[in-house]
Amino acid sequence: HIIDGIKEAGPVWVYWCFVMERYCGMLQRSITSKLYPYANLNLRILELEQINSI
Repeated sequence: HIIDGIKEAGPVWVYWCFVMERYCGMLQRSITSKLYPYANLNLRILELEQINSI
């Protein structure tokens, strides 16, 4: 079915959302606080960016 998608929509990088879906799934799994999920999420993103900057 990948070949059909390429024929209909062009190169896969135009319409595939795998990278974004993977990132959102990773963020969802990183939320451990039910009381403060947004603060927990902000902290996780900050930690990831600090690691990426090294």
